[in-house]
Amino acid sequence: MPFLLGRDKAYKDVASGLLWAQASDTFVDIFPSQSGRRTAHFISESGTLEFYLLSGVSPKDVLRKQGSLLGETPLPALWTLGYSQSRWSYKSQEEVLGISDKFVEHKIPCDGVWLDVDHTDDKRFYTWNLKDFPSPREMLDHVVNKNKQRLFTIIDPQVKIDSDYFVYAEA
Repeated sequence: MPFLLGRDKAYKDVASGLLWAQASDTFVDIFPSQSGRRTAHFISESGTLEFYLLSGVSPKDVLRKQGSLLGETPLPALWTLGYSQSRWSYKSQEEVLGISDKFVEHKIPCDGVWLDVDHTDDKRFYTWNLKDFPSPREMLDHVVNKNKQRLFTIIDPQVKIDSDYFVYAEA
């Protein structure tokens, strides 16, 4: 949901926020006006007009009120703020282990390695390519326990058209 937080330089003890509670497609334009202040336009495609105006003595006060309205946003896990190695795809378990090991060897911090579509059996998600990734448990143990990195598998929101693929056949 779009949230706009503002503070006028002329009023040191005043801050305000606008929470645009709209589920439909919304466009927000922010641009300077002729007076030198910024103007915001919110345009929603459909739905009921619902918004919340929040005020406080500081931006922190306004954000605290937003948190009481929506719930507090948890801080992300520390490792998510670090570097993850991801590219179009790695073709084999050997390549993944080599990449993971190189980060350790060269003392380059790396919090995770991502596997793309090639870890699947013929690009069928929810399957595993045992030909090119023959020992997933060993690979996971090596990357996670030995190299202290995370290993992720990407699952795209698509289903391969293949009558021998259980997901396609059942869908």
